[in-house]
Amino acid sequence: MKLALNYSRMAAEMVRSGQIDIDRWKCPPWPEMIAEASVTRPVCVHFSLDVGAGIGDAIDGGTKQPADWSEIERIMQATDTQFVNLHLSPKQRNYPAFGDPLDPELVELVRANLLFDVQAVAARLGPEHIILENDNANGPSKLLAAVLPATITEIVENTGCGFLFDISHARLAAYHLGLDAVDYIDQLPLAATGELHVTGIQTIDESWAERLRQYGLTDEQIRRYAGRWQDHTPLTQADWDFLAWSKTQLRAGRWGEPQLCAVEIGGEGPFWQATFDPLAMSEQIPRLASLLRS
Repeated sequence: MKLALNYSRMAAEMVRSGQIDIDRWKCPPWPEMIAEASVTRPVCVHFSLDVGAGIGDAIDGGTKQPADWSEIERIMQATDTQFVNLHLSPKQRNYPAFGDPLDPELVELVRANLLFDVQAVAARLGPEHIILENDNANGPSKLLAAVLPATITEIVENTGCGFLFDISHARLAAYHLGLDAVDYIDQLPLAATGELHVTGIQTIDESWAERLRQYGLTDEQIRRYAGRWQDHTPLTQADWDFLAWSKTQLRAGRWGEPQLCAVEIGGEGPFWQATFDPLAMSEQIPRLASLLRS
């Protein structure tokens, strides 16, 4: 299994100096960043594409418009990116008529719209070129209906697409649903896993708030995160304990045959830069590589 890391200039300097070693950079589809990252390691592009609005297409998270497939296909070919990732992440604004987040009618409508959108993309690209990522329900715009294990399993199995299993997203989704994380994960379509995502999860407390201020976030922006259980942070002991269990599942063959594990810590932009602690990463990236490859 290859190891990838969110690209940032701080991380690239650590690779150049030999403090950490990875196989690939995980990058958004930004030409300048792709070119910069490619100097030190090959790039795997992670697209900001959401499905579930029921429009028969994916929505680009940057432009808020339907995906530009000719550009996506060009980027995939140029970077040898194997899969287009789709986030199973419909938004509350697409379903204004529902108050109960688990209203059975809403659950069925979300499933139908997810299936409609993914099938449309699969008809264009082929399901073998698509992986579907589980969401985390972490934030007011997210829908609980989209993170139900039965919903995710139905979409993956009925479309023939692969599964991008984000471990932290699953733990957060289980928390918001009031479920045990292991029980929740065991209900996901794990046999179809083609890629893993790994991060730590920490509560954004005052020490984190001060760090975010140092990187330029305003108090208004920080309030959006304050008190929240947040992924994309360095790993704590609780995270390592969960990953130790995850390794037993991988060894037993219960989580398919993922070809890539991406560590989603760091990146460009104030929040992402604040989450990247060079001292922590100099210890955690080698430890992750050893855990995943042993």
